[in-house]
Amino acid sequence: MGRIWGIGPDGEMNNMWKRTAQEGLWFVGGSFTNCRIYSRYVALQIKAIEEGLLPKNGRKSVPSPSMGEG
Repeated sequence: MGRIWGIGPDGEMNNMWKRTAQEGLWFVGGSFTNCRIYSRYVALQIKAIEEGLLPKNGRKSVPSPSMGEG
């Protein structure tokens, strides 16, 4: 699963507010304000996985929407 908390080499928090290597295991933490704000984004990520918009396993890149349509 890797480290939890602290800053990773990508400049983001280690395994916080995003999926971990263990399927279905998510970590949230910090102040009440952080948890209240960022829990919405965790819920959206989980919903996207359940709806098939994000891959179930791994942190594979997601195709970005094409630009210039409309």
